[in-house]
Amino acid sequence: MNGTRPPDNDNALGNTGNPETLPVIRERLATSDPLVRASAIASLRHMQGEQVNELLALASACQTDADEAVRQTAYMAIQSLDQRYPGLLQRGQ
Repeated sequence: MNGTRPPDNDNALGNTGNPETLPVIRERLATSDPLVRASAIASLRHMQGEQVNELLALASACQTDADEAVRQTAYMAIQSLDQRYPGLLQRGQ
């Protein structure tokens, strides 16, 4: 692993797009390991459905993370959510 790539098992969790994984993702966002936090926030881009506002809030909160990689990943997740749900950023403001 090169130090910037999130763990594969975390990516697999989020890649399911299953909203039932949100509690686990929330837990991983609270960890002290920036690679785990980045992986957790990246997984949000695959989520769908009614949780989209919660996903946007989680991703937005990560934009102030101490780790630059987590902040960048949060930005990418927000952009992905906005592409999937046009106008989402305007509604969230």
